[in-house]
Amino acid sequence: MALTSKGVRALHDGDVDHLVLADGRRFTRDDLTTYVQALRIKTDDAGVPLDRGWQVVARCLRGPDGAPDLAELAEIREAAEAIKAAERRRDQLIRRYAANWTPDAVAHQASLSTQRIHQIRTTQPAEQESSP
Repeated sequence: MALTSKGVRALHDGDVDHLVLADGRRFTRDDLTTYVQALRIKTDDAGVPLDRGWQVVARCLRGPDGAPDLAELAEIREAAEAIKAAERRRDQLIRRYAANWTPDAVAHQASLSTQRIHQIRTTQPAEQESSP
């Protein structure tokens, strides 16, 4: 079976017992389960990936080296989460201290536009925390 979204779905559904990656390795249903979880693919209530999820997994598996190392993805995710945390902290500080400084001075220090400083100042922290 080909490394397409249909092929990945067939593996999930049990229509095939494995897929063969570009490097010749076998990719099983257990491997697929691990990838779906590691990639944080959105699923329905039964845990079945949504249509776009099949495409994402298939693209990952079609790489020249077959299935990429999940530790690499975890490292990228950790960096992205650190960026989000830093942005939340920056926004908290802007709200706390912006009244003491001109928007231009705060914007310069934060490497943001003055307009963005105004948006941050008027956005409630709870809204910021809940955004993905």
